[in-house]
Amino acid sequence: TYREGEETDIDEFVLTKEGAATTDASQFWFFGSVPKVKSESKFWEFSLDENAWVERTMRYEGAASLKMNDDGSFNLLVGATDLGTGSDTVLAQIAAETLGVPLADVIIYSSDTDFTPFDTGAYASSTTYISGGAVMKAAEDVAAQICRHAARHFFDGMDAERLRLEGGAVHGPQGRSVPLETVALHATHQAEQHPDHLVAAFLGE
Repeated sequence: TYREGEETDIDEFVLTKEGAATTDASQFWFFGSVPKVKSESKFWEFSLDENAWVERTMRYEGAASLKMNDDGSFNLLVGATDLGTGSDTVLAQIAAETLGVPLADVIIYSSDTDFTPFDTGAYASSTTYISGGAVMKAAEDVAAQICRHAARHFFDGMDAERLRLEGGAVHGPQGRSVPLETVALHATHQAEQHPDHLVAAFLGE
């Protein structure tokens, strides 16, 4: 806690009732009536009541890992915690829409620190944007991997960008399609057989 006019050890700025003085004026601005100072990518927030105080505003991060199973379903691992906000459903919906599968085909595991990726926490209404962004990136990566594999093995080596995922299948020109389960089985047990194939993980911030 820093009192009015007291010098701090945070990059040499001073709290006053009028605001905060800093050695670099370009790093100072107001958000409504609350002044803020940026210091080495960290954000500090000030309250100008009778007991002036300073609080570090956290950097929000969320991560997601996505794996395709050999039955065409997907395991989605996220660190985000559903506190009754419906984030588990929202994040699974983002993955399902990106992958072109029903929501029931996305199995979500959340906030288990034994095996789910890191997440800062449920702050500032950021879960959909931060963790959802990580989920979308992971799903886009896996979708691209699926299309590349399908193009090579089921669509005569055509350009993978001509394929799309919809309705639990890979669709190509002239009405051709291959179920995701077929692609997953082939990738997992017949072709590359890499344990990390059709897997992606991303950090959102």
